[in-house]
Amino acid sequence: MDRFWCYNFSVRGPQYGLGVPEALKERLTNATEKLPQCLWSMLVVASEWDPQVDKLWLAIGCDNQHKGLLASGAAEAISVDATSDVLDLTLLRLSKRLPRIISHDAKGSELGMIGNSESMMEVYSSIKKFAPHDATVLVQGESGTGKELVALALHKLSNRSKGPFVAVNCGAIPENLLESELFGHKKGAFTDASKDKAGLFKEADGGTIFLDEIAELPLQLQSKMLRVLQEHEVRPLGGTASEKVDVRVVAATLKDLEGEVANKRFREDLFYRLNVLQVLLPALKDRDSDITLLAQHFVKVSSERLGVPAVTLGSEALEVLEKHDWPGNVRELQNTIERSVVLADGPVIDTLMIGSSPKRPKNGPPPLTSLKMLEEVEKYKQYVLAQALLQSGGDRVKAMKLLGVSTEKMELLMKKREENG
Repeated sequence: MDRFWCYNFSVRGPQYGLGVPEALKERLTNATEKLPQCLWSMLVVASEWDPQVDKLWLAIGCDNQHKGLLASGAAEAISVDATSDVLDLTLLRLSKRLPRIISHDAKGSELGMIGNSESMMEVYSSIKKFAPHDATVLVQGESGTGKELVALALHKLSNRSKGPFVAVNCGAIPENLLESELFGHKKGAFTDASKDKAGLFKEADGGTIFLDEIAELPLQLQSKMLRVLQEHEVRPLGGTASEKVDVRVVAATLKDLEGEVANKRFREDLFYRLNVLQVLLPALKDRDSDITLLAQHFVKVSSERLGVPAVTLGSEALEVLEKHDWPGNVRELQNTIERSVVLADGPVIDTLMIGSSPKRPKNGPPPLTSLKMLEEVEKYKQYVLAQALLQSGGDRVKAMKLLGVSTEKMELLMKKREENG
């Protein structure tokens, strides 16, 4: 079949195969420069409809082929000899309608991750290389980059995939409970220990345990963690004998562990035990070519999960996505998309609600507007919550520790905060 097409994820514009007339190349290149970069990768140019090209966003063919091309799934079809004005208008319509980028085309989707950037390709390669081995893996990256997804992918591709995957955030558990949670306890070990309890390491026996925010592990527990990694055994709190565990450990942190070691906040020997294999996750701003792909994936997932009509992102929204720095990384992008899906007034999202930081509270507590105690107590709770979020830079885990509340209580406070706007 006489067919020529281009399909790339480069910001350099369309790359053409053999057979494309030079005059048409020049006109298409000039026209695509006016579009958001996200559309360049979706440009497909074909002289005839080919069922194997399942994303024919722009079809160039003879006049008598137009109906067939459009019926077969092409977004637009114009004549090869169309004027530059017609070509510009056609591409403009494409940008307004927005192509439905299908996330299953993204590399890494089999790992539960999305992205085609070079940095993510290196992450996928490391995961596939490390997964078959039991060596400890240290995953490093900023908050919201997907460290738990890496741990889960390592587990699923390993020989332990049929065993349990246990995730624990070391920074979210109160320090006085952390040892019991990790290693278990015996009846009578402390006041509320009314019966024996198996710790999370025992729960993960035969599988993988993911220790998120490992840098938050108190120094007195770091020595016990080192023994677990060296001897593959745990001793429950209040116990007199150690118990063998068969667990693969994946740890993660957003902190510079070498810096923590230098500052005597993290044991050097534990660092070396954890840092056998390393996966470094890039910040979203350093993989900006993945932003549109991720956004479209989150639109689809959010629409299905929330049970709302399917929507797409308009060109204006995509430009906003590409220009934002995303300090909260993929998690911030996902929350932004979910919020925008909920607030969407029609099938196309043109306006995004990007909230990169918590609202700054007033200097003092809210003034009394009534003497109804419960109402005023709720207002004060929200004021204290706002102060905690401000001091923690918007980090909910840190804010929760500042407030001294449980995870469930924090979720309830945040839910009320969102309801109150």
